[in-house]
Amino acid sequence: MLLSKAIEGFVLHARGGRYSPNYIPAIEGQARQIIKFFGDREVESLTVTDWLNYFNYLRHDYKPKRLNGDQSPLSEATIDNHWKMIRSFYGWATTILSIERPDLKLPRPKYESPETIPFTQDECKRILEACEYTQVIKQSGRTYRIKRPNADRDKTIVMILLDTGIRSGEFKRLRIGDVNLENGEVYIRPYRDGRKSKPRTVFLGIRTRQIVWKYIAKMQANEDQSQPLIDISSASIRILLRRIGHNAKVPHVHPQRFRNTMAITYLRNGGDVFTLQRLLGHSTLEMTQRYLAIAKSDVANAHKNASPVDRWKL
Repeated sequence: MLLSKAIEGFVLHARGGRYSPNYIPAIEGQARQIIKFFGDREVESLTVTDWLNYFNYLRHDYKPKRLNGDQSPLSEATIDNHWKMIRSFYGWATTILSIERPDLKLPRPKYESPETIPFTQDECKRILEACEYTQVIKQSGRTYRIKRPNADRDKTIVMILLDTGIRSGEFKRLRIGDVNLENGEVYIRPYRDGRKSKPRTVFLGIRTRQIVWKYIAKMQANEDQSQPLIDISSASIRILLRRIGHNAKVPHVHPQRFRNTMAITYLRNGGDVFTLQRLLGHSTLEMTQRYLAIAKSDVANAHKNASPVDRWKL
């Protein structure tokens, strides 16, 4: 089978619900790059050497086309995404084609995950302030603050992400009826079969409930329990948070960092890792334990700085 036809079938398979819609454009882009590199060969003819050459090309010769014009080499994390796509492609292909899997001999790219740094209390306050006000500079050079028209909506987004640690895609699926403002329960809808995003219940604190109530009361005069809590895409959430972070002078403001902040703060304040696993919707405890390691490190550093024996030089 021609490579183009095989990849076409894989993309159709991916669109059928196996992958998040947000991931489909990435798969299609990687597929175009593979066909451009190899040409339209027979998929059975590709060997492990061919794929090693492809990865060498990605690392050293490929010129990314980024919106900001940056053509610096791909990161190992991005190359790892290509590796995972190829593994998924061959995993699908073996169900319809009787071919050997050269991908099984491909070494996985190695890279260090970026350091997980939660927001500080001060940063969260600045982010919320940036949700509510924007600074205007007059021609005279004087500055003053004005209330932002979408302040209640943006504060609702930030407070829910911070208080629950849910993913942006899970936030997008929230309906008004999923939020119980009396007891703070929020039902998280699964994505399709629930393998990628598990159904579960998370909780809102008193302050977040007040913010959400205010938004619903002002913006939803005729409450329909099935309508989206906030009709906004995952991509729009990321753009919005980046803009708010810029105004607040807080770097790296994105949904995952709110999730990290919730998880680490939960453990710092005495929460247990098993309950946190359920709240975050992690399929394995291993995924949650990385937060536990950070929280333990915080405790060790706190003791180091506050040890009476060391500080008093006894």
